Amino acid sequence: MTARLLEVSTPVVTTEHVLEGPKPDGVIYSDHGAAMTRLLAHLDVTRFKHPALIVAADDTDWSASLARAFREGCAERGLEPIMRHTSFEAPSRQVREATEGLIAAHPDVDAIIVAPDGGAVEVLSVLHRAGLVAGRDIAVASCVDYPALQSVDPPVTAVDLRPHAAGVAAAELIIELIRRDDDGPVEREHPIEVVGRASTATALA
Repeated sequence: MTARLLEVSTPVVTTEHVLEGPKPDGVIYSDHGAAMTRLLAHLDVTRFKHPALIVAADDTDWSASLARAFREGCAERGLEPIMRHTSFEAPSRQVREATEGLIAAHPDVDAIIVAPDGGAVEVLSVLHRAGLVAGRDIAVASCVDYPALQSVDPPVTAVDLRPHAAGVAAAELIIELIRRDDDGPVEREHPIEVVGRASTATALA
C-alpha cells in the first residue's frame, strides 16, 4: 500500500521514515530512540536490573529505533537486554503470550517496556494473574500513551506521541508541498515526551 501511494503524483507525507522502497515527499518524524533513552533514565529510579522490551520486529523505523536505543541503554548500564517480538499491530493475544513467555523464561525480570499500542494493559493483567504487582515487583512502561493508562492501577508511565498534533502537522505539510514549486523532500521533527506515572515511581521491592 505504501509503495503504491508513493508512485502517485500527489504529495505523500508519512509520520515516520520509510526504511525501504520509494521515499515520501515529506516526513513528520519523532526521535523514538531519544524517547527510549529518556524512558530508561526515568526508570532508573526503580533500580531495575533485568529489563525487557516487547516490540515489533525491526522492519519499521519506529520499532528499529526503539530496539536499538533499548539495547544501547542496557549496554551503558551493564545489563543484558531481554527482548520479545510481536507483529507491528499486535493483538492482545500476542502481547499476552509474549508477556507470559517472558515471565516464564526470565522470572527475575523487573522492568517491562511494551511497545505495541494498547499492550500495557495486557501486561498488567498477566502480572496480576501471576501474583506480581506492577510498580512494586516489576516496573511497567509503555511506548505509546493512551487514556486507559491514566486510570489503571497503577497508572502506567508512557511516551505521549501526541498523535493529533502529528496528524495536523502532516496535513499542513501536504498543503505546503502542493503549493511548492520544488520537489525536494521535507522532514520535520514532531516532539514527543515521557509522562511519568506510578508504575515506575519508586524503587522496586
